[in-house]
Amino acid sequence: MTRPRTRPRNPALLIVAACVLTGSLTGCSVIGDMLPTPVRSVAPVPASALGEVTAVADLFVGDCLREVSEGLDVNARTVPRVPCGERHEFEVFARFPVPGDTFPGDNEVTAAAESGCGSLFEDFVLVEYTVSSLDFAYLTPTERSWVEADETGSPDGREVSCLLTDPAGAVTGTLAGAAR
Repeated sequence: MTRPRTRPRNPALLIVAACVLTGSLTGCSVIGDMLPTPVRSVAPVPASALGEVTAVADLFVGDCLREVSEGLDVNARTVPRVPCGERHEFEVFARFPVPGDTFPGDNEVTAAAESGCGSLFEDFVLVEYTVSSLDFAYLTPTERSWVEADETGSPDGREVSCLLTDPAGAVTGTLAGAAR
């Protein structure tokens, strides 16, 4: 799998983002087991500080999310959403459907997420990904969420959520138009 990057990034943060948010959600594909173990340790966040628990399918562009190392059930399909005025590690910068009538498989979904999030990055941040100090991660549909979307008639279980993050750490406020 090739990332749309032309310069080195801080892989530890992307790995933590992928493993913590993506790996703990059945509504999202697990890419964490393809990556090395993160070197950064994250202190557990008390449940009372997580924020509003929101279904992955109910995320909107501009929603801000907390990173957690514990507290989410491995079968959960929710994430901790907080107001962007509070400290947070991720901001949803784009959502888009994975094309097709049947689940294309994890590799194809991951490729679609990499390509789609990479191409939509500049629209939100106002600077090209290759020159930005910011990074991204994503939440992708799984075969289970795809089937549930078919059963409910809702396309949300087929969408990728692109998450903007600052490798320097948590931020307060939106990164929309950050141009960095």
